[in-house]
Amino acid sequence: MLRSVSVRAAFAAGALLAVAVASLAQAPAADEAALVDAFAQVRRMLSNDKAKEARALLDQTLALHAERPWTVHHLHGIDDLLTLCAFWEKYQRPEAAEVVSGELAAWNESSGQISLAYSAQPPKRKPRAKARSGRVDLEGLPQAHDRSDWFSSGAVRSHPLIFTGDYAIELSGVRFPADLAELRCLLAAEWDRAYVAAFVRQGTAHGNDWIGYVQQVDASDEEKVAWGEVKAEEGDAITLRFAVSGSSVSLSVDGRRICTIEKPSDLWGGFALRGVLDGCDIRIEGRAQPAWIQGRIDEVVQANFASFARSFAPREQMPQALRERAQRAPTIDTAQDDLPPGASDADHKAARKIDELRARGKHEDALALAMNEAGSKLTEPASDWLVAQILGYTSRSDEAALRLERLATTAPEYVPARVLRAALWAHDGRRAAALAEADALVTAHPLDPRPVVLRAQVLSLLDRAEEADAALRAARDAGFPPVDFESFQHTLDRARNGPLWTKSYEVKTEHYHVRSDISQALCFRAAQLLERFYAKYNAHLKRVTGARKRFRVQLFSGEAGYHEFCEDLLGEKPEHTAGVYIPLLKQLLIWNLPDTEQMLHTVVHEGFHQYLDQVAPTAPVWFNEGMAEYYESSKLVDGQWKDGVVNAQHVARVSGSRMPLRLFTRIDRARFYGEDVMNNYAQAWAFVHFLQHSGKGRAEILARFLKELSSGLLAEAALDKVFTPAIVEGMENEFAAYVRGSRRDQRPSLPE
Repeated sequence: MLRSVSVRAAFAAGALLAVAVASLAQAPAADEAALVDAFAQVRRMLSNDKAKEARALLDQTLALHAERPWTVHHLHGIDDLLTLCAFWEKYQRPEAAEVVSGELAAWNESSGQISLAYSAQPPKRKPRAKARSGRVDLEGLPQAHDRSDWFSSGAVRSHPLIFTGDYAIELSGVRFPADLAELRCLLAAEWDRAYVAAFVRQGTAHGNDWIGYVQQVDASDEEKVAWGEVKAEEGDAITLRFAVSGSSVSLSVDGRRICTIEKPSDLWGGFALRGVLDGCDIRIEGRAQPAWIQGRIDEVVQANFASFARSFAPREQMPQALRERAQRAPTIDTAQDDLPPGASDADHKAARKIDELRARGKHEDALALAMNEAGSKLTEPASDWLVAQILGYTSRSDEAALRLERLATTAPEYVPARVLRAALWAHDGRRAAALAEADALVTAHPLDPRPVVLRAQVLSLLDRAEEADAALRAARDAGFPPVDFESFQHTLDRARNGPLWTKSYEVKTEHYHVRSDISQALCFRAAQLLERFYAKYNAHLKRVTGARKRFRVQLFSGEAGYHEFCEDLLGEKPEHTAGVYIPLLKQLLIWNLPDTEQMLHTVVHEGFHQYLDQVAPTAPVWFNEGMAEYYESSKLVDGQWKDGVVNAQHVARVSGSRMPLRLFTRIDRARFYGEDVMNNYAQAWAFVHFLQHSGKGRAEILARFLKELSSGLLAEAALDKVFTPAIVEGMENEFAAYVRGSRRDQRPSLPE
């Protein structure tokens, strides 16, 4: 017995020793590379829906690295991973059938095949799939089968689906003839062409009181219509089928096709219904773009994630040692440095009032107070500083610059004013001067973190983000607390790490790095398109010189995710945009429009901004946007580029309203993107199109303008040199005539 126990003890001791040795051999390395590798593994676990396992690995990694000097450089990445793990531990991912209000009988994301019904008497929703690992459903999922998927405008209901192949819309339970009089169906609808199917009562000479017809509606003068008799008894419940194929649009009644009309093979579009009663059942079948369903999933996820993130405090989840390092107090109390030296009590009181007015959106009142026009008696330096802050990034930035120049003389040691002046230089394209000023400020004020941030921002604008990140890292290593650089470090980290997608795809080509949460195929298609246009711009416009890193492109599955990421980076959501280029980060951000082709047009448009930022960063806004609009519709046909496709929407807008060219060529960014932004886009496109195609050497004027800009001239100087008042005045009447000659009819609509 004693012998037996001894043998077991010896065996157990040997086993424990073996486990201990194995554990030591497999213990994770405790260097920065190991930390980064562990973060990548956490992301892979999240992409495989293993949030619990991902959180366990993250906690283990943070415990190991909490007191290491490099960990504090990854705080924002850690914040993101802790939040993602906690969110997906709580919630389960929604399925396609859960995010639409109709009954989704079939859906294949790869092929786009869909079968979707909206019943007059819809069944109750089926119970949700059993929660996995105790997780719960996201909030905001449709709770009933109804027709809330549709867009309504009066009696017209439009469905968000856009099709890429054969499709049909079937209405059953339609009462003959009572329901026919108001019924219209718009099919294969794009902006300037479509087909309308409808019914009309005719005389007995046609052999029946009612006929159904399909009519082509576009900008041409040619009328195309097909019709056939509706054979039914009064009071019958009939079934109507509106079908679109590669070559035709047809109308059937109770399974009998009554008319067919030819259509172009490349036209699919979407559809809308007018006068459909709630008593009809509607079924949609065919091949559609996946963007609508992908966007609905994204919308639900983003809304829930934003709500969750507002109340989740990731730093409270960090090990105490790391949390204490992250929460060190800032070097400078900016509240004590809000006005230039020597400011009076009255100055501080007025400054507080100005802050209150600006917070309430009363910018004109705030400006009047800052300029001593509202009974205030601010000292000159205080007035200059407050006015400069209000006008800095507006259409009156020149006034701000004058105030800041004066402050450089009256209060040369006031760092915030010097920083803002250099930031405005960088914003206006004077990036080398801004960097020199930042270097001088860092040297003169080694204990102030603000020049360090300015220098990092200018480096980023100069496409030197790695140097910017290294500068902030070196400052933290030198003793600055992380909070001093919190805002811009977050921006750099988010730009480097990308959106908080748990599953993503990427493609790298010679000049582009494209990432998306949509599909690998779309990444490849976008990258190839960008490469093709990049080669075109280099050959036809101005070659990009010097070694360049890959341009970064982010393609979002939905508008909600795009907005959240933009707000995170820019501080605001770019409403009514399909994409945006951010010069500070050298990144394109584009969301998945319902029509993939339209999204790819946006890819090309924003890609031009990305290209132009490399060769002519000071280009005026009308030139930048006009050229981007011009090239986004270019096509490569049989090896030859076809440019100058007429944009009917822009022609319609600019025909109704446009700015005199002497003003338009000098328009600033604030006014261009203001109330008349759509008209300004239209005029920018039209003016570029006019210069490229109206002859008289005007294309050479445009080329010379780009040459001057790419030489380093600021926009105003290049305009003074190329678009002189005499040249612009001479173009005015001819530009108006050119626009009139390009005029086309308006968008088709459902007839009354």
